[in-house]
Amino acid sequence: MGGLPLDIVVSMENHLSCTIDEAIDALAERIKANYYHYPQQRFLSWSRHVNSWTSADNINFLLLRYEDMLEDSLTTFTKAAKFLQLNVSDELIQKALEHTRFEKLKHYEDTVGFLHKPAKLKNFFRKGIAGDWKNRLTERQISKVVQDHGETMYKH
Repeated sequence: MGGLPLDIVVSMENHLSCTIDEAIDALAERIKANYYHYPQQRFLSWSRHVNSWTSADNINFLLLRYEDMLEDSLTTFTKAAKFLQLNVSDELIQKALEHTRFEKLKHYEDTVGFLHKPAKLKNFFRKGIAGDWKNRLTERQISKVVQDHGETMYKH
């Protein structure tokens, strides 16, 4: 079982300026979170969103997990490039990965700004790690997320 959506809850707390418990409820569609940052998007529960892609007929998709992108970015992004039928070398993919390293993006946001950062948000690029939920969520909160999304978490 992967950490998503446990890590997503921690990110939502930051991006939506809400509590962890509110983020858990928003992730399960129990409450309407304040999505004033993203008015053009429709938000489903995490499970409904994932399942809408993975169970859809006649949709060719590639499931990529953030944890995999962090753990083995060259292999993961090479897989994505092949899926998209891009004729690119490993060197070009490595160059793209270097230019989009979290530390570089965070530095860019800190020095120049980031266009898609909501005005009320201090930083769009927070930590860029997987597994931070282990440091932030209580056992009760973890249980609630697993209760809400466990079936989808185990499946994917």
